[in-house]
Amino acid sequence: MDTAETYNVDTNEWTLIPAMQTGRTGASCIAYHNCLYVIGGCDEWVERLNSSEKFDPTTNHWSRVVDMYNPRSNFAVEVLDDKIFVAGGFNGVTSIEQVECYNDRTDEW
Repeated sequence: MDTAETYNVDTNEWTLIPAMQTGRTGASCIAYHNCLYVIGGCDEWVERLNSSEKFDPTTNHWSRVVDMYNPRSNFAVEVLDDKIFVAGGFNGVTSIEQVECYNDRTDEW
């Protein structure tokens, strides 16, 4: 799916936000520097993705993030030392041992 929603705790309501640029399943998601990052996953043909995108709520817009080195789905994601780390996952054939980290100031993995 390429849809995303926000939840308002005050009104107990969900609201659709603009669609992501790429439909995904098995992706990981994390809030980082006031944006929402959706990373990796699978496309509609169940191909693993190395692409990512971020949603900026101040502009209500999704934008691409530079690609990871390894396509992956079903992986862990965490912010540590002011960087986004992705660890493990599945590349469509086997489990992944590599860990990658993203620096939004340089837009590099």
